[in-house]
This record gives sequence, structure tokens and C-alpha cells, in this order.
Amino acid sequence: MNLLILLIGGNPIANYALIKYFNDSKDLTIPSYDKVVLIYTKQTLHVSKNIKSLNQDISFIDINLKESQRNLKEVEAIISDKLEDLKYISSIHLNYTGGTKSMSIGSFLAVENYAKQTEKIYSDISPKDYKLTLSDGTQYPESDSISSKIQIPMEDFCLLHGLTQPKLQREPSEFYSEDFCLFLLDKCDKHEKEFYEDLWDKKDADKMALQKSVENYVDVQEISNKKLDKLKKFVQGVWLEEYLFSLLDELKDELPITDIAHNIRVKKGEKEFEVDVVAILGYKSFLFSCTTGKDAKIKEKAFEANNRSKDLSGIAGKSVSISLADKVRVKGVQEDMKEIEKNFFAFGIDIVREKEQFQSKLREILQ
Repeated sequence: MNLLILLIGGNPIANYALIKYFNDSKDLTIPSYDKVVLIYTKQTLHVSKNIKSLNQDISFIDINLKESQRNLKEVEAIISDKLEDLKYISSIHLNYTGGTKSMSIGSFLAVENYAKQTEKIYSDISPKDYKLTLSDGTQYPESDSISSKIQIPMEDFCLLHGLTQPKLQREPSEFYSEDFCLFLLDKCDKHEKEFYEDLWDKKDADKMALQKSVENYVDVQEISNKKLDKLKKFVQGVWLEEYLFSLLDELKDELPITDIAHNIRVKKGEKEFEVDVVAILGYKSFLFSCTTGKDAKIKEKAFEANNRSKDLSGIAGKSVSISLADKVRVKGVQEDMKEIEKNFFAFGIDIVREKEQFQSKLREILQ
């Protein structure tokens, strides 16, 4: 029997990705697993349950450390006892990407002191290049990364981190066109407040007036009042979200993007929240917060995006602020955010208004 031992900590997506990589990979020269051992604590019990619920065809063995995760001797003893109870172990692969330092060292000692004839493999997933790195320096895969070799849908990201099944869109709305978005971008860029405040902000705006304002892109006279409300929301800001979604969709064949969605609604406990755009690259995630605002509120939205990124993807999630603010304000937000989160990026109007430059910046971060 071949065992794969995983330590469950604050980044469960890496554990989940490794299970899928072993299932899907053809280039591994080390033993695959017959059973997966999950070592978790009282705090990460729910994570182990989520991993098992998403991999019901796999045989798991549980080791619950309860509240002993920082007691090195107890960690070693609990794992040693479990290994001794198992029979016919031919290889043990310990991946110590997750968990506390005591969990890593205690697991290593327990495995190392197990029967001498058993093959032992120790590995980590490098946070630099997302490769499976063995103790002797061997890396898998030889080219690319684990993230580029697997596909984890957005729904699994949510369920793995204890969120509900998300409601999301993988297609643009009926109002979307690139020309319409560029038209609205120009209106925002030129600060044409009357276009939004005097026209689209009115509760009972005249359809003829609305039609004249966007007559080259939408036939307002032919849509219902319900759809008109959706169009108003599109004009007042959703267009930026859908424009970004479309630019990312164009990059799918060029970059290892495995999933993209927008208008993502999900619950954490009883609280529902909405995320503008998320791009998944294997098991890396990028959450984009979009706002047509230019004022100090973009900093508040940046902090919110960072928190939502952690809700969706754990500590490995990256967040990106997309706004129409000028360089000075964007730089200030970026500097403030970098003090608490290195995986943060911010783009303003100087980037957004130029499509080629916008996509070039997206290429830079989506690596």
C-alpha cells in the first residue's frame, strides 16, 4: 500500500491540487497513492471534510491532532501510532506544504522512524514556481507547474473553503459589446456627470431620452422595464466588470486560464457577498474588484477584495483592483495594500483606457 500524507493548514487548495495532480499526471516517476492520509486539527477539521466531499472516489485515512498541533512530541506519537496500526505499507510520501512547523517536524520524525524497508518520499510545493519539489531537489513537472497541469473549477474553490455553491456568469450579458464599453469608458473619463446623474440616475427616466443616449448600442424602446433596470446597472458600472471579463476571455488560449466568471454570488455562513470577476489558473486564483469610481472609496473596495479573495481561495489568493482613478490615487492604494498583502495589484484609468496596455498588464500578473 502506498500512502500520500497531507498536512491540512491554511492553504487547503494546495492539498486538493496535489491529489488531482497525482490522479491526472503521466510524468511522475514516484509511486502514486492507494490511500491519502489527512492530518488535521480541531481548527481544520472542516477543511478535511471539504476535501473528502470533493473526492468521494478516493480512500482517505484521518489523523485528528485535535489541539496538539504545536506539541511536537504528541504530534509524532499520534502519527506513529496510526502508521503502526496500518498494514503492508510499501511507500510513504509526506508532503509538508501545509500545517504548522510542529506538524511538519512531528510528521517527518514519525515517517522517518517507521520500518526501514519502507520507501520514504518528502516533498513540498514551491510557492515560487508551484512545482512539487522532493527532498533530493527533483521537481515535478519538469516544465510548467502543477497549477498548469490541473483544472479546478470555481465551484470547487468555493466548496473547498466552506462557501456555498456559487451563482455565477460565464458569458457576458445581452448588453455587452466592446464598442459600448469603450463609449461608456469615454463618458467616465471625461467626467460627463450629466450622462449618469441627470439621465440614468432618474427613477422614471424617459425612454426616448435614454434611447437617444445609447442609440448606437442598445434599442431601449424595445426592452421591458425589468431589463431596463439591468441596463441601468450595466451603464452605471457593470460594464467595467464585463469588459474585464471579455479581455480575460480573449487571453484564455494564450495563458493557462482554466476558468473565468463574473457576477459571482456566494454565501459564507448566512452572509451573502458578491465578487466582480475571478480568473482561475490551475489552482491559482485572481479576484478582480471593479469600480468606475475615482475617489477614496477605491481603497475601501481594495481591502474588501483582499478579504473576499481569502474567503474564496485561502492564503494563496491574489486580489486586483480595477478602477478609473488616476495614477496618484492608484499608487497610494497599492502602497497601502502592499503593507498587508504582497499578492495585490491595482490598475487605474491610464491602464484601463488602452486595451493593448490593459491586456499586457493582465499578462504580467497572470503568470
